[in-house]
Amino acid sequence: VLFRSRPCHARVGTSMAEWYQSKGFLTPKQIAYWRKLDAKGNMKIAIYWRQLLAAAERKASAVAGA
Repeated sequence: VLFRSRPCHARVGTSMAEWYQSKGFLTPKQIAYWRKLDAKGNMKIAIYWRQLLAAAERKASAVAGA
């Protein structure tokens, strides 16, 4: 499976993931970053829908198996 990755998103995404893991929430400004629309009218986060779906399925599977 080919995932599109962008270095600027990787840095910001990693930083926000670390923030979320330590604080348990994202700020409105952080959420707005990912919801910002690109030239085609899609949110930035939409680029990563497959990765997010796979992570959610793994988490659901782990919870169901516990």
